[in-house]
Amino acid sequence: GTLESFTVVHYKHDMQPRRRPLVYGLVKLDGASGSLLHLIGGVEPAQLKVGMRVKAVFARERKGSILDIQHFAPA
Repeated sequence: GTLESFTVVHYKHDMQPRRRPLVYGLVKLDGASGSLLHLIGGVEPAQLKVGMRVKAVFARERKGSILDIQHFAPA
């Protein structure tokens, strides 16, 4: 997919178990008309650019939910 937008979160929240900073991005999957909001990982926030290509990083064990995607990372 393509990273359309992103934001970097530096504050801690008890419902989010991941380390800071967190990056949330809008990813437009190839062939889709809309975007998906999800975590972006595997990259330093300073290296992110709108328009960069990303790919899904899947969980080892899938359960049929959105959480089967751990995050999106640079392709």
